[in-house]
Order: sequence, then C-alpha cells, then structure tokens
Amino acid sequence: MNCTNTKSDTSFQKEFSRTFREKLILTRTPVSGSLEITTQCNLKCLHCYNEGNMTEELPASFWKGVIDQIVEEGCLFLLITGGDPLIRPDFLEIYEHARKRGVIVTIFSNGTLINKDHLKLFRELPPALIEITLYGIKEETYEKITGVKGSFKMCMEGIDMLTEAGLHIRLKTVILQENMEEFQEIRKFARNRDIDFRSDPAIFPRLNGDPEPMNHRVEAERAVAQELSDPEVLRKWKDYTAKHPDTQGMKKLYNCGAGKIAFHISPSGILQPCLMTDNISYDLKRGDFRNGWKKVIPGISEIEAPKGLKCRDCDRAVFCGYCPAFLELENGTELRHSDYLCKIGEYRLKYLKEGVS
Repeated sequence: MNCTNTKSDTSFQKEFSRTFREKLILTRTPVSGSLEITTQCNLKCLHCYNEGNMTEELPASFWKGVIDQIVEEGCLFLLITGGDPLIRPDFLEIYEHARKRGVIVTIFSNGTLINKDHLKLFRELPPALIEITLYGIKEETYEKITGVKGSFKMCMEGIDMLTEAGLHIRLKTVILQENMEEFQEIRKFARNRDIDFRSDPAIFPRLNGDPEPMNHRVEAERAVAQELSDPEVLRKWKDYTAKHPDTQGMKKLYNCGAGKIAFHISPSGILQPCLMTDNISYDLKRGDFRNGWKKVIPGISEIEAPKGLKCRDCDRAVFCGYCPAFLELENGTELRHSDYLCKIGEYRLKYLKEGVS
C-alpha cells in the first residue's frame, strides 16, 4: 500500500476515508496513479523486475501532458517511479509540473542520485513522501545486492541530505536471502532516526518473464516472522484484517482498486490498471487518458473469478497479498494460485493469532 495520507488516526477520519473511497469506486474516479517515467537505473539489483526490459524514454512534454489529463479526470495522488526517476535530466521539470497542478506526489528512488538541485525544488514544492530502498546496513551486503561499488555511501548520503532538509522520507527493504540477517538492523537504523519503515517479502519474476529473482526469496515462515516481529507492523495488520473481511465467495478476479480508482502508466506511455498487468491496456501516444480510462481500463473489473480458482474460496486471501497479476507473472496464468503466497498467508494468520516467538 503506497499511502500518502497524514499520520492522523482518528475514528472520524478513518470513517471519512472509507466512505470517500467507496464513493470514488462507485464513480470510477482515477484518484491515484503512478507514472513510471523510465526503466533506467544506476544500480543493477539482482532481483530487479525491470532488468532486460529497457524502453525508449518519452520526452518531458509527453509526461506533462499526461499529468494535465489525469488531473482533469480527478487524480489527486501520484507516484513518480522508475527505474530510478531521478536519473532523468528532466525529472525536476516533470515533478515541478505535477506539483504546480496541485497533485500530491510520492517519489520512489534508491536515494543515490539526490543532489542540491533536487533539494532546492523539494524545499520549495515538497513531495508528500520520498521512499528510499535500503537493501542492507553493511556496505558489503548492500552492494552485493545492488551490484555497484560505492552505491552504499551514495545512498547513505542521500538519506542524510533528505532528512537534514526536513523532508518526509520512508525507508523500505525487500526481504532477500542476501539481507535477511540484517533485517532487524535495517529497521533499527530507520527507527533510531525517526524515519518511517516498511518491508516486503514478495519477490516475483521480471516483467519479461525471467524467473531468476525468485531464487532470492526467503522461505515464507522466516520472512513473515521477520515482518511481524515489529509490534507496530503486527498492530497495523490486526487493524487492517479487522476492517477487511476475508474474500470467500469473491466473484471478480481483481478485487483491488486497479482500474477502479487507480492506474499505472508505463515508460512507453501505456495506460494499465496497475504496474504488474498489461493484459488490458491503452496507448496514450495514440489517444487521451479520458478515453482509455472510460472505455478500455474498466474491462479489468469485469473479469470473473472462475470456480476452479483456489483463491476464490480461500479464507486466507486477505493475509497472503492475493494478486492475480502476481499469479500470472509466477505461473503464466492468473488462474493458478501461488504456493509461496499461500504460505505467506498461512504464517501471517498463524502469527496474528499466536504472536511471533
């Protein structure tokens, strides 16, 4: 969940948020989107889903035009991502245009490319959040994953510059075999600096179908034990599951906000329901956002969950991170469950009930 809301936690605001979301879904307002403005990155992370999937970049004028179109249709929250979006020389031009159109912007970056020009504009037009991936707390571990000498120091310097500038950042890490033993220290590093932190055990194949990243997955029970060893994360999961009933008897294959209130635009200008699926898509180089959103993208909401799909009647689907696009990347089809996700769900449910020893 890439939430850019404030930290306020009152029951009134929770109810307002729920009611607001329900209304947006009914009206199919594209309130939240992501722009993947490049596949380029200065790192070579061993688990990256984009490796070997390089595309020609579209000019800033294209992205600025897209931002104008999505704002007209109701977009309020926007993620700018890549690759690493800061690698583009015209990143600040694109970012500034989004902020001046009133969009609430989150940026995903590896943090190694932060410079004085970024800080200057970020102070003038602050992003809601800059999320930095920290792959290890030791230089050797970090650079084993990123494949680039000197990148650990660059990342740490980037984190320091952003925090010293008073900008809102969050650190995250992907739980891998290579950094598993440092997970607690990575989290401790963030908490000691009063920086928000999140983690993710979900490693999936590259978008070009290469399954190699899955070789770096941590065994499900160990990954969940690490994830839920944080009392705050455990509390949030309990709160989340209390508000979201299980998905037994679900009729539709996609039950998330993709294509309902959320969208993704790929580096080649393709409008998709989300990053991970391009089965339903619309080329924005040949048409406008409104047409694609209203006439093509709704198709994702019409796909029925077949009776033979194990996930359809599973009472753990709310715990596993069920995602049909994830299933397709792993299995070649949306209609077959993932053994790994099943185990993630099983252990999350177990630890939510029993606690983590």
